Amino acid sequence: MPSFASLLIAAALATFTAAAPISLPDSLPASVPSGSEPSVPALPQVNDIPVVGGQLSSLEAKLRTLSIAIKSIESKIDVRTSTPSVAIIFSDLQTQIQSYTEELTFITPSNISASLVENSVSSIKASIATAVSQLQTLTGQNLSVILAPVEDVVDGQLTVSQVASIVSGDINTILGAAGNVLKATNGADIDIDVNVTLSDLGATVADLVETVDTLVDGLAAELVASLKPVLSIIVELKLTVLINLLGLQL
Repeated sequence: MPSFASLLIAAALATFTAAAPISLPDSLPASVPSGSEPSVPALPQVNDIPVVGGQLSSLEAKLRTLSIAIKSIESKIDVRTSTPSVAIIFSDLQTQIQSYTEELTFITPSNISASLVENSVSSIKASIATAVSQLQTLTGQNLSVILAPVEDVVDGQLTVSQVASIVSGDINTILGAAGNVLKATNGADIDIDVNVTLSDLGATVADLVETVDTLVDGLAAELVASLKPVLSIIVELKLTVLINLLGLQL
């Protein structure tokens, strides 16, 4: 299928050709007596038409420049389409975990069960693992790809602060749900060690933050303020990797 650039060039050449019609006399005699044929001037040589030739050369040069620019834009769009940015990965993660974090958020001492906690935590961890794998594919990519916004914009990228806001939204959702489970276990009869299950979830979250931090310089420092709602949960679950990564002073 012809590319957008080749179609544009063909259309431009067609327009140029159509804009240079051949002039013909308004009328021609019905017949020309023998021996009285009108004299026909010699046709000019190609080199005698510098203006048209110059116009064509100028048009070709402009079309080449336009073609290169279009191909550059197409390549940027292809990269962004095939490689999701940090913002897109975390936006997708939020969608994937929403129903499971809601289940944990609405757990109470009266309805808590081992299967509910374990199933929800397992699903959240699986989604996080997928996000980590996607983030790893961004290693070595240009910042224009890594920091691209969720919207389909060719130029422009997010700031570190904006990325931190997106990332912290997911972390606060996950660890906030974990904190609710911790509260619900007080006085509840449950046959699993909730602290171990939630600490395992926390370790997976730490892996997620550690991976994205390698892609965005200064992200960890920006996250500290945004994660204030769940700092106590990070400490309670003894998430050492996350504590050290965020530089928390306990």
